Amino acid sequence: MVAALTMLADNSSVPYGEVDGKSTSSDTRDVVVVFVDGQLVFDTQTKHAPVVGANVSQRLSPGPHELEVRIVESKSDHENDGPLRKLVLNVVPCTRYHFEGKRVDSDWRIVAVGEAAIPDCRSHRK
Repeated sequence: MVAALTMLADNSSVPYGEVDGKSTSSDTRDVVVVFVDGQLVFDTQTKHAPVVGANVSQRLSPGPHELEVRIVESKSDHENDGPLRKLVLNVVPCTRYHFEGKRVDSDWRIVAVGEAAIPDCRSHRK
């Protein structure tokens, strides 16, 4: 599975979806993808397991996926990041899904911010 994800990252002619967990405001936090379908996701540049803040965008093959993500609860102290949380997503080809961590009452929650078409992706849809 890791090899398949790496191949998707290198070939824009193959349809793919993307999860973007980058925070867009001071009151939200990044969401980092740690596992996809039970497999540890590796940073394709460093070939290491994801480090906080380095893997907030993840390409995925179309179809259903179970993600395990972590909210980066503190922008300065990464040792206090939140627990792994499961997120089930049916990835539509050439679609980017944006999630952020947001404090609701006294707990951090994953919030779906929106989805958008990926401009340079070819979905092969008729």
